[in-house]
Amino acid sequence: MIQKFFWVNHKQSYKDEVGGNYIWSPKREGNGAFNQTYENLTYVQPGDIVFSFAFGVIQAVGYATSSCYEAPNPYCDALNWSGLGWKVDVNFSYCIQKFRPKDCFEEFRNLLALKNSPINILGNGNQKCYLAQISKDFANYLIGKVGLTVEESYLVKDSMTIQETSKTALILQRIGQNLFRKKLLDIYKQTCPVTGIQLPILLRASHIKPWALSTSLERLDPANGILLAAHIDALFDNGLISFKDSGEILFANKEVLDIFTTQNIPQKNINLPFGSEIYLKWHRENLFKKI
Repeated sequence: MIQKFFWVNHKQSYKDEVGGNYIWSPKREGNGAFNQTYENLTYVQPGDIVFSFAFGVIQAVGYATSSCYEAPNPYCDALNWSGLGWKVDVNFSYCIQKFRPKDCFEEFRNLLALKNSPINILGNGNQKCYLAQISKDFANYLIGKVGLTVEESYLVKDSMTIQETSKTALILQRIGQNLFRKKLLDIYKQTCPVTGIQLPILLRASHIKPWALSTSLERLDPANGILLAAHIDALFDNGLISFKDSGEILFANKEVLDIFTTQNIPQKNINLPFGSEIYLKWHRENLFKKI
């Protein structure tokens, strides 16, 4: 499946949608007219990237975690949007720095589509455009402009010999990893389920089925993740511990069990997100080194 890129204009609903991790539109205009940029929601697939534009700036980026589905109007004060509409779940994350397209419109105007462009020739958002599909080249441009984390910035600076397409792929990977970590921090309430440690700097958003061996959708699936303290994560990644579907901890050997005992690490069952069973089964069968 080819990854697609979208730009959403949502000044009025920005706080609700970014805060609620979704995008929503009616199926038709208030007068019943067809709007292609509403219909575009039906083209979104899990893993697609969505750039959020509101108040003249791009200040959040996310990846779709669902396909489009019917949902009622979530805005009680928008009486002109009645009935069922289109909704897509999107895991948004705020950019480190905001990007104002109007300030450098000439740099990318040739990358815009002639029809259903998200912004006009003045660099302002098109009022009739809600969700626009954009080209990979335009997405690459935006990725280079949105704020990156310090770690991501160093990634770009330290990879000057890498081709631009490779750099973009690396940055996209970093964005995906950061959004994945954000989701796991929310699911586990910023707490390691094994040790109870609650300092985010000491927690690792670990893939149950390793990133390198996962498909693009598996890499972004929160069910393929577990939030662990760094020392527990090292044991898990190296196959020295695993978990039953029930959350019971499995130990590769007595030495590993002794580590838990001597360090007073709890051996309680942990709660895991729905859907993790298939990934845990893979981990037990392929990484767990039971001796």
